[in-house]
Amino acid sequence: MNTKQRYTTLVILLLLSILAQWLRYMIAYINAGSSDRSNLSKDLDMNLEQYGLLAGFGFNLFYAFAQLFMGYISDRFDRKKLIILAVIGWSLCAGSHCFAKTYWQFFIGRLGVGFFEAIFAPASVSLLTGE
Repeated sequence: MNTKQRYTTLVILLLLSILAQWLRYMIAYINAGSSDRSNLSKDLDMNLEQYGLLAGFGFNLFYAFAQLFMGYISDRFDRKKLIILAVIGWSLCAGSHCFAKTYWQFFIGRLGVGFFEAIFAPASVSLLTGE
């Protein structure tokens, strides 16, 4: 890979990483500034405990455990294909939030976003190091 390709790869991965960070904190952005309960909480009939599970466990704990295994997988499979899979997967899971009618449907979508973002991080680092 020549220098121009390396910098192009770096910029693309940076933009995808920014998107991943935005999706990670999407729930907090939605609830920010709401006086009583946000529209999301009303639409899903969600209480504060469920919001905590959705914002915390629903993404972070699943993401952390899945990332351990995805590091192993990204070292053994084509990293470019894994990154493409991750971006398509987290996009579909994030899009599924639009169609969620219940709290649990939304929660499963968050688990999916966490799983696919767990693929992206180690695969992108591995791709950048070139090993």
